[in-house]
Amino acid sequence: MSEVDLLAALEFRTEMTWNIFQWWVGISTAVMVASYLGADKLTKPVVALIVGMYTFGSYVYLESLLNNAAYIADVYESLSLISQETALSIMGNGVLERQAGVFTSARAYFIGLLFLFTHGFVIYSYIFIRTKD
Repeated sequence: MSEVDLLAALEFRTEMTWNIFQWWVGISTAVMVASYLGADKLTKPVVALIVGMYTFGSYVYLESLLNNAAYIADVYESLSLISQETALSIMGNGVLERQAGVFTSARAYFIGLLFLFTHGFVIYSYIFIRTKD
């Protein structure tokens, strides 16, 4: 692949990763809001279903994020190999020097905390909010 192709692939995968991340945060928020507003309707089977579906969906989203991160790492490696053979453009050099991590440890902590918080909030809604009335 040429430098232009690699930069286009990098932008596409970075955008896809950001979209997946935003979608996952939105789903997490929706699960928490639904469990809060529908707390009086929650039963053990419904809580188990919500937690199970959310866990499965999170696994799929995380798998997609990790696949995109691996692809992006490969693109950076290919750019590095091209830079050893020929001079890169200003944009290619900038991208290669920056190498902003898509799946950094801070984002990984955020994802883990959001995952645990969402599970905890659904269970909290079942135990405490449902019984307030």
